[in-house]
Amino acid sequence: MSKQVLQINPLYELKFVGPFDKEVSRFLKLTNPTDKRVAYKIKTTAPKKYCVRPNSGLLEPSATDEILISLQPNAYDPNDKNKHKFMIQSMYVPDKEVDVGVLWKEAQPDQLMDTKIKCVFESTETDRTFASTNSLNITEEINKLREESSRLRQENLLLKEDMLRLKQQTAGVQFTTGKYEPTVQSYNSKLYIVLALLMGVVGYLLSSYI
Repeated sequence: MSKQVLQINPLYELKFVGPFDKEVSRFLKLTNPTDKRVAYKIKTTAPKKYCVRPNSGLLEPSATDEILISLQPNAYDPNDKNKHKFMIQSMYVPDKEVDVGVLWKEAQPDQLMDTKIKCVFESTETDRTFASTNSLNITEEINKLREESSRLRQENLLLKEDMLRLKQQTAGVQFTTGKYEPTVQSYNSKLYIVLALLMGVVGYLLSSYI
């Protein structure tokens, strides 16, 4: 791997400043300070989250290209903030007319020059407030679901005790009635539904925010 000949600005990191609910863009400047033609292409570890224009090109001697790198709306995930990187790869190109695509395919490792740049994300105060509010609302919702689950458990327990007393009082006596009476099964069904909803909501929230 050869040493990078292109002058890259910024060299070490691309800083994206929120809010991240809309597209956030940065410019990357590439300059060819040599007397030779240099081809370049830009790769990223998160291609679905960025739009790079142009993502490849050919720089004549002393020429400069500005690359627009755009983070797509809502593509920022705090859990991935240290994983996003860009790589600028370059190589010398002969003065004669050539197919640059073929040159890239046939290039040997010692002909390529690589530079890696990490992405840095800076949240605004609005982003932090929004995240804090969302977290509070989620906690309140979870607490409400837990309280509802506890209440249903208690009702189920009391119903079982009532049914047991009723059976003891009417031991040996059988009767029928046309009036619908709630059963343990009906309360159990309601309890299971609420518990299932609680588990689903908690699982989703944990996977999305934690």
